[in-house]
Amino acid sequence: MDLGLQVLSNRFTSAATIPEYTHSLVMVACSSCGLLQLSSPPPVAEIVPRFPWIMYNEPEGHLDHLAGLLCDPIKTKKECVAAGISYKDDTLLERLRERGIHTTWRISPHDLGMDGNKIEIETVQERLSRGKTIKDISSAHERPDILLVRHVLEHAHDTGAFLAALKKIIKPGALMAFEAPDCTTVLTTKDYSAIWEEHVLYFTPTTLRACLESHGFKVERIENYQYPLENSLVAFVRAATDNSAALTVTEAEKEEERTLSNGYLAAFASEKAQYHQVLNEYKSQGSKIAILGAGHLTCSFVNLLGLQDLIECVIDDDPNRQGLHMPGSRLPIVPSSVLHNGQIALCLLGLNPLNEEKVIARHHQFQVNGGRFRSIFPASKLAIRRHGEYIRCKR
Repeated sequence: MDLGLQVLSNRFTSAATIPEYTHSLVMVACSSCGLLQLSSPPPVAEIVPRFPWIMYNEPEGHLDHLAGLLCDPIKTKKECVAAGISYKDDTLLERLRERGIHTTWRISPHDLGMDGNKIEIETVQERLSRGKTIKDISSAHERPDILLVRHVLEHAHDTGAFLAALKKIIKPGALMAFEAPDCTTVLTTKDYSAIWEEHVLYFTPTTLRACLESHGFKVERIENYQYPLENSLVAFVRAATDNSAALTVTEAEKEEERTLSNGYLAAFASEKAQYHQVLNEYKSQGSKIAILGAGHLTCSFVNLLGLQDLIECVIDDDPNRQGLHMPGSRLPIVPSSVLHNGQIALCLLGLNPLNEEKVIARHHQFQVNGGRFRSIFPASKLAIRRHGEYIRCKR
């Protein structure tokens, strides 16, 4: 699926006329296991955020349960070391300390030859994949019995090099916990907002297992934690001692994954046309359309589906974003007060479904005045497209 030249979703601009960096975005499905992936992600140097206030939050409602699972196999050990590879592991390391694992550490920017207190995931995976800092990390820290890798694997530009580097950090037989988004719902519901230049790999439980096994890991179990937008997969693995692992994914499972991924790629053109038709119906009746939430999901939804000419503005009350323009679409970012000036008739929601009710409650008057909220995510109960059908404008 060739999506052409696309901007980076973290490149907000202060004016609509500022030139933008673009990169060719192409998605492919592995002909063997069906794993959906970007064929050539943008250079890491370009992905690095230009704004210090850009943050990406991961779901954490499952971390207490996950901490319990991680501690259970090592309860009989008097000394256990747990480590993480990025700031996304900090809250889980804290939970492990609360459960009695007192020796913990996390790879720091200094370990990777960087300055500052925090570096983003794109840089972590690149530095580890290059392998130049592995010896320094191993000499500076005690090798862990448990290694946490939350929401980094899907960002890896060189999966094999990244995983090989992690094996060099751990003790023999160490338990590793890889966490990544579950894209099963994304693929089955044809949700194209999930395509993001920073996510190279789009896992399902089967393709995550196939990926790890093919790189020499024994997968002991995979937990699938349920969330409204996308579930969190956690694979518990150990490096195979003979540098190989049994491949347990069957040909039938691979065929099912290939069918799922290829169906997602093949449906893009028709889904794009449907979104245009439905939003044009609203627009043709004089209804102005806004979208709430100036994050990367909104950016992908608008840019990849080519909806910028049908939308008036993007709403976001984050003061850091006020007055800026969305990457690619150049849509202005405005405060939510615009919902109450009587001009917006349809407000699309580009925010996590967990937060939809709270946001809608704050703008009750918008609905009283005839405004409608609809989500861009097919999995939401407010989706503008639900169960394969598009909710059309009432005439």
